[in-house]
Amino acid sequence: MKYLSNLVFAFFLFLSPQILSAQWINPNGFNDITVMDFHTYSFTISGNDMYAGTFSGLLRSTDNGVSWTCINDRSQFESTRKVIVFDSLLLALNQHSIYRSTDGGVEWKLATSGITGSAVLSLILSDTVLYAASDKGVFVSTNRGENWSTISSNLPEIFGIRSLAVFGSRVFVSGAGGTYLTINGGSTWNKADSTISDCTNISSFTSIADTFFICTDLEGGVYRSTDSGATWPVTSNKSVGTIISHGSNLLGGTSWGLFLSTDRGISWIETYDGLESKNIASLAVSGSDIYAVSNTVFRSTDGGSSWAPQNPALNKFAIRSLAVSAGKLLAAGYSSIHFSTDIGSSWDKIEPSELSSGINAILLSGSDLFVATESRGILISTDDGHNWTERNTGLSSKNISSLVISGTRMYAAGDGSVDGLFVSSNKGVSWQHLDFGPDIQNMKIANIAVINTNLF
Repeated sequence: MKYLSNLVFAFFLFLSPQILSAQWINPNGFNDITVMDFHTYSFTISGNDMYAGTFSGLLRSTDNGVSWTCINDRSQFESTRKVIVFDSLLLALNQHSIYRSTDGGVEWKLATSGITGSAVLSLILSDTVLYAASDKGVFVSTNRGENWSTISSNLPEIFGIRSLAVFGSRVFVSGAGGTYLTINGGSTWNKADSTISDCTNISSFTSIADTFFICTDLEGGVYRSTDSGATWPVTSNKSVGTIISHGSNLLGGTSWGLFLSTDRGISWIETYDGLESKNIASLAVSGSDIYAVSNTVFRSTDGGSSWAPQNPALNKFAIRSLAVSAGKLLAAGYSSIHFSTDIGSSWDKIEPSELSSGINAILLSGSDLFVATESRGILISTDDGHNWTERNTGLSSKNISSLVISGTRMYAAGDGSVDGLFVSSNKGVSWQHLDFGPDIQNMKIANIAVINTNLF
């Protein structure tokens, strides 16, 4: 419903005599798709192409991450959690299955022949061999994913297999029962070294020469092995989601920062020069360049010491809401608002602390700017966002999903199962609950819209 109302809004926004017959164009700083329009799970580079596996599909960029194109059916590839480039072959792991494409993503075929279980949870390429883990076992393919065979017949039953790590012939599998290791193609499986034996989810792994590294994001930790995986002393207690090696250096991405090690994981320092968000979703290496996916794609040409965004201007922000009034265009990110007075040719940004809880919607009414937030209710500013005042009297929730105005009335939707709809006739100074009966009362409302006298 949110997308529908956004389309309705866009229609009325641009329906003016001056541009009624004009073509649609992207304002400066907007591209068709950005990686932060969707939550990013996986990031891979192959030659001049970048691939991002996201919540809503597989994206490809051919210009170093400046612009992105979706190359598969988003309905079929919802939650693309891993993408692998194998020569001319593309493999994509969505929420449940593996798909393969031999024509650059034009056509896709299911690639799970021989895999049992209801969901594939992990996909890894090691040299020319593919490994996959499902909720029923571990599987290997030596023919580029056309067929799979099990290597987990002798694996002790692990409830809830989650992930894999592969170092040559050494295959680690983790799940609710801990971490197990095979060194002979699955003929035998043994509990891993006691340091990592209780780890239930390996989030990422890499190596530098004969030194192996495993990261976990549930228990939290970076583990290092210098004896071919026999023992794994911990080198960091941080919960690391992604790790890569670059020459003799390591980079670890977490939800609160990017960390660099120049001594093979013995010590770590935070590196953030040029990064505008500390939530690092994925890392990748291409030659001497390092790429980090955060609130946009960043590139480092100096080993991770400094970073520069690959996307221009506003494209680095995931836009949550738009508003327009008297020639002023506003775009809201998670905790920032961007202003343009020249139809998007240039933008100014404000990021006040009052909005740090998250923006769900923005609304302009004359010189008044209203913001619906995730935890502070409704805020109003009368000075272009420099100062803010809460207007929540009568609201039963401070998580407001949507705001609309019709004449002298303002409507708000509470984003919760019992919050429903509210109306104000005094610009939000006070609110009254609208009782439409149990059908609306128990509905989780994502967005509302008003056309003439009809409320949707």
